[in-house]
Amino acid sequence: MPKSLSDNQKNLASLYVLDAFTEAEQITFENELAQNEDLQSYVRSLESTLNVTSSAKMATPDEIELQSQRNLLRTNIDAMASEEVKIAPGIWEYLKAWIQTPTPAWVNLASVAAAFALGLYMMKPIPQQTPEKPEIDIKELLRSGQLGQIKFADNGHRDGQIRLAVESRQDLELSGSANDELITNLLFYLLLHDQNPGKRLKAVKLLQNSQPAQETKMVLVSALLTDSNPGIRLKSIRLLSTYEPEKVIQDACMKVLLEDENEAIRLSAMDIIEMVPNSSMIPALQVVSVLDENDFIRDRAQELLRAFSLDETDSRVEAKS
Repeated sequence: MPKSLSDNQKNLASLYVLDAFTEAEQITFENELAQNEDLQSYVRSLESTLNVTSSAKMATPDEIELQSQRNLLRTNIDAMASEEVKIAPGIWEYLKAWIQTPTPAWVNLASVAAAFALGLYMMKPIPQQTPEKPEIDIKELLRSGQLGQIKFADNGHRDGQIRLAVESRQDLELSGSANDELITNLLFYLLLHDQNPGKRLKAVKLLQNSQPAQETKMVLVSALLTDSNPGIRLKSIRLLSTYEPEKVIQDACMKVLLEDENEAIRLSAMDIIEMVPNSSMIPALQVVSVLDENDFIRDRAQELLRAFSLDETDSRVEAKS
């Protein structure tokens, strides 16, 4: 690993390899990349590592880990399961009872004639139908923790359909849009629990195609605050910026602004905070305005504090008048 690179350059290289840049950020970085051989070498090593981890088969989680993963979606899955319609009894019992019932001779003759006519009809060529695969209750597999590796299909997302291959006691293939409830739940599962950062990043990217929802918002907040990968955290906070900046998002952004080591993520948090500034943010902004390593972030925090000070002065003037 090149020793001449700064931590900031390494962070930017990681975000570049994970495809987490905006178009303008990517152009800026590629201009620097073209002139820096050490940076080029570092990017190649990151790409090689990502390729290896993306193709590697992860170890099957143990029962304790599975149990912890089950709890995340249990409430939602139980609610869906309670709405399932019970399957009506099969017709086999009715056929069996009919076969065993004694019938008159004329009925038997009529049956023979009908069978003959049916045989003539069946001699005609008919289109070949593909037998339907047996239905599999994916929700129950999710709830019981019987799912193993979840993989994205190689043909990706070209036709608007998300394709997933799932390992369980039998192999499954699923497809649907990002607004399908089952597909969305699988993307949540990948984002919060899969050990492969490439899969987690792809999951959060696909979630940007889904309709904004409360559950999606909470999953993105969780990924922002807990994921170890800066590219995934950055993608999560940029998706959160498309939501109404409610208190839970404001609180998450303040925590990120104070604790996250990645400058791009802190800048995105500042963008959201500036949408709905309120006086409860003042203590944290005072810390950021002095201690943040990034000059631009410090300046923006100081501007917000000055705005609060002016608002307070105006309020006092109005009160006196």
